[in-house]
Amino acid sequence: MSNPRVSVVIPVFNGAEDLSGAIESALNQRDCETEVIVVNDGSTDGTRDVIERYGNRIIAIHQKNLGAAGLSRTRNNGVAASSGEWIAFLDHDDLWEPDKLASQLKAAQRTSADIVYTNARNFGDVSRVSDFRSDPTAMLEGDLFEALLMDNFIVMSSTMMKRALFDRIHGFTESPVLAEDWDLWLKAAAAGGRFAAVSEPVTMYRWRPGSFSKNHVRMRNLRLLALQRALDSDRGQQVSWSVRRKALANVERCSAWFLASSSPRQAISWYARSLIYWPFDVNCWKGVVKGCVGRS
Repeated sequence: MSNPRVSVVIPVFNGAEDLSGAIESALNQRDCETEVIVVNDGSTDGTRDVIERYGNRIIAIHQKNLGAAGLSRTRNNGVAASSGEWIAFLDHDDLWEPDKLASQLKAAQRTSADIVYTNARNFGDVSRVSDFRSDPTAMLEGDLFEALLMDNFIVMSSTMMKRALFDRIHGFTESPVLAEDWDLWLKAAAAGGRFAAVSEPVTMYRWRPGSFSKNHVRMRNLRLLALQRALDSDRGQQVSWSVRRKALANVERCSAWFLASSSPRQAISWYARSLIYWPFDVNCWKGVVKGCVGRS
């Protein structure tokens, strides 16, 4: 029996330098049928030229720039143009190993999952992060709603989702602007979506100095909004008081950790907010002490 088609959605804005690597890694997937959809969000560099070199090997969408608030709509536009049973997301500066999608399809067949994510190898500006996104022995499967409340441990470029589930939860939230990837996983889990994991790091996730993911104040606010929407959902209102408090505390603690080296005073403030929600986190107390010692 042939494998189902996987539609790969690649959003890009001014990504001419890295885009071809992402497209090639999608086109070179082994043992699966793919279509590659590149959505150019009004780039002003050579992105359009890179896309046009691929001709009919890919589906190209060129749209007017939607700004920082438009990434969700850009991805939704890509999905709307797709025909696959599965949707896979790939950021324009990330890469895949050739057997990434085939490994996910096998995991989906094994578990009857609606969403399959993989481990990821970090590369680029990785001075403060580990080599891999996850411990391969601790990657979770099944109903992950409460686990995802605690942390967004799923990399966007690692994920493959059934198109039917994506449509049922109305895709990426376009308004308000929030942490759109975490929001999507939480919506999917709240709707009963089942997750499977591929422990091998078949996704390569790029860290950049000054990247959007390092705008820590903005990211904290967007993550808090995504989390609060999940907690306000029907499924979220069923979780325990302790889960709710731990989830809110984790956003503050994680944000503080990323900010500690550049803005220790703000980091201390966020660590303190985390402790208000959940005062039993020893690592959070260590963060406060380290920040105070560093400022003395």
